[in-house]
Amino acid sequence: MGVNESQRKRSYEQRDISIGGVVLFAAGLIVALILVHFFAMGTFRHLAVQSSKYPLPSSLAKTRAEYTGPHLLVNQSLDMGKFRASEDILLNNYGWVDRSRGIVRIPIDHAMELLAQQGTPP
Repeated sequence: MGVNESQRKRSYEQRDISIGGVVLFAAGLIVALILVHFFAMGTFRHLAVQSSKYPLPSSLAKTRAEYTGPHLLVNQSLDMGKFRASEDILLNNYGWVDRSRGIVRIPIDHAMELLAQQGTPP
């Protein structure tokens, strides 16, 4: 049938991949990883020696409070109600923002009426 003996012994299509190229790539990758390992170790040793040249931090630097984690809402609906009530007070009541400069807060409905009557400033 026209298939010669050397083609039967091959177990893969030789045009698709080069075994030599794969081996060369793997060897290069291993060499690169070894070089990076030794470079990193040298850098760590160098930094360890350099850090001994600086004085130790103050004992006050170690007295900061530990992180206790996020503050969880115990009663979310009550907290949201309080938040909305405080926002409603700000939106619907008069009050001083900055008394020394004469800046006041007016209810949002009144502010919208004034804006509709007077228009926006140029």
